[in-house]
Amino acid sequence: MKILTAFLMVLLFTAPVWAENTAHHDANVHLSPAQGYVFVEDLIQVKGQGKTTFTLSSAFQIQGLQVDGISQNISPDRGMFVVDLGPLGEHQVFITTKALLKTRNTPPFLTAEGGYLGRNWLANPLNFLATWDISGSIDEGQKWLTPGRLSAESEKGTNYTARFSNTQPSPPPTLITGPFEISERWADDIRVRTYFHAELGPLADGYLRDTVRYIQDGIQTIGPYPYSEFSIVSGIAPVGWGLPGLTYIGRRVLALPFIRSTSLPHEVLHNWWGNAVDVDYGSGNWAEGLTTFQADLVQSALKNNDGGRAKRLEWLRNYAALPNGTDIPLSQFRSRTHDALQVVGYGKTAFVFHMLKIRLGAETFNQALQDFYRTHTYNVASWTDLQTAFETASGEDLATFFDIWVNAAGAPSLNLTKAKANGSHVRFTLKQSKAYPLVIPVRVETQKGSEDFQVRLDKRVQNFTFKAKSPVLSLHIDPNFDVFRRLQAEETPPILRDVTLNPETQLEFQAEVKDIALALTKRLLQRSFKIANKAEGPRIVIALNLKSPLESTDAQAWVERDKTGRASLFITAKTAESLSKLARVLPHYKRRSFVRFKDDKVIEKGVWKIDSQHLSKTFK
Repeated sequence: MKILTAFLMVLLFTAPVWAENTAHHDANVHLSPAQGYVFVEDLIQVKGQGKTTFTLSSAFQIQGLQVDGISQNISPDRGMFVVDLGPLGEHQVFITTKALLKTRNTPPFLTAEGGYLGRNWLANPLNFLATWDISGSIDEGQKWLTPGRLSAESEKGTNYTARFSNTQPSPPPTLITGPFEISERWADDIRVRTYFHAELGPLADGYLRDTVRYIQDGIQTIGPYPYSEFSIVSGIAPVGWGLPGLTYIGRRVLALPFIRSTSLPHEVLHNWWGNAVDVDYGSGNWAEGLTTFQADLVQSALKNNDGGRAKRLEWLRNYAALPNGTDIPLSQFRSRTHDALQVVGYGKTAFVFHMLKIRLGAETFNQALQDFYRTHTYNVASWTDLQTAFETASGEDLATFFDIWVNAAGAPSLNLTKAKANGSHVRFTLKQSKAYPLVIPVRVETQKGSEDFQVRLDKRVQNFTFKAKSPVLSLHIDPNFDVFRRLQAEETPPILRDVTLNPETQLEFQAEVKDIALALTKRLLQRSFKIANKAEGPRIVIALNLKSPLESTDAQAWVERDKTGRASLFITAKTAESLSKLARVLPHYKRRSFVRFKDDKVIEKGVWKIDSQHLSKTFK
């Protein structure tokens, strides 16, 4: 008790001023991974009165609690407990807690391989934000960290101590541990670190180099980086979680060669969108789509040197796989709880930002986002706030655009008819399923090269004429996929999502692989499904040694579409063991038409090639 009292007295005279509805934590934590043991001393400064509800993980036991130096008896109930703060004012709650987490496999957990303590490892008043100064030590050569500024660290033998501070009101901090090797670079005054398990050590330099570049790109495009550092932390679970100033990614995922150019830039950009500028989830999650637009689309454009065409076509293929009635307005998207929501909340949202950038021009679009970021940093923002930013920067009324693309579901389908050319003159008719106001790029190939135009389509049926500079050879509507629309069947080859997203999909399987087939299908569909001896609608067929259009490998999957339009997903392998391993990896390739595996690794993946002339016309 003498130690606790001394610790308490030191904190009483060193704590900063706290914000209303924000609790400040001066905490000391000791972690012992071998035993899975956590011990916490925490002085919480909070303004309030009377009986106040606090949250604390039910995995933690309260050893003692004092309010303004007076002990109280506490009875936790399902992760909550009530403290009597007394009269209105500023109060100091000193609490000691402990936990044994070694046998847990969901957060909070603490093992020799790594630990993850979610936001409720610290007791915090319900619905309050937090600031913190957290000091701690960990044994057995491990490291620990939380979001915030690293203000001190030291190692002595196998013991590591560190201190992290955060003065910006935020959700309570997560704490992460592991047998990490730390590597470090700087992006100007921003500390960039990797906390990697030993086998990932050789990858650290590449991750650091790319992260510095992504941070500098974000600063140039959006505005100042909102935190003092960014850390990439390897986890023992196959996940990808973003936190303010750090990202926690499964160690097996980090080892994949493409992560540095896909997931990493996405996670870095989330420091601006979703962390520094938080989301008003009640009006829709705009941050995932904006991050996808500024990270995923940009990286795809750099990789393919195509201005993002391939990525936009991928988004359109995914959307085309959505069955009728499963689309939702972007204003209703909250988070990715299943695959269909990812198609809308990530892909469609990103595409809407792309169309807005085309409409306003890159300079105005970027200025609007910079103003939006500057205005809403460390605050919550909504789709309405974004609309205001774009209208202010452009001077345009964008109410119709946002009503159609954010507040309503759906997308038009386009058809080209009556296309004729006479020398340098060309005329054609465009039809759409519903009268959307669209600006559509048009390209004509002539005897002297290509010419690009734009047409405004706001009726269901509309005629257009052009005069090119030389005789016209061919006509192409939306050649680079700049308009969000529902592709027709002849425009897109079948992909796995054509089967996995369809609620009518049934399973056929070979008897000897029944259990594997059921588990694999459950993983792919993420919902209940029916079994059929001979399905009449979309189906998944799982068996050993199926005849395949692909070159033979250990395991493979492909999609076919028959003359009636029915899509079938075939999954086969040479052995039951190879087939069973697909449950872990195959769900990551739903945007593909085929995948081939050898020794548990993907050796080929892709989309069937088609020669669609749906929105094109070649003139004789």
